Amino acid sequence: MDCSGEHYSLCVAKWIGLPWCPGCGIGHAIHETFHGNWSQSFQYHPLGIPAVLILFYRITVLTRLQIASINSYIAFNKKPI
Repeated sequence: MDCSGEHYSLCVAKWIGLPWCPGCGIGHAIHETFHGNWSQSFQYHPLGIPAVLILFYRITVLTRLQIASINSYIAFNKKPI
């Protein structure tokens, strides 16, 4: 999606004519953060960079839990020789 032009929006706040929506721009901000464009990300939405940090943190936590679960399963089901 081209971030610079007008496009169709799924934002209910825009549909009813509100001038500002707290969620608008967060997707573009996250996209710009992944591409290393910090200032552009902040211009789209100030919470874009923290959102990416929270996403990475959550992915790390879930990955560690999954690895621990797999290791526990393997240790429990290991048959003695």
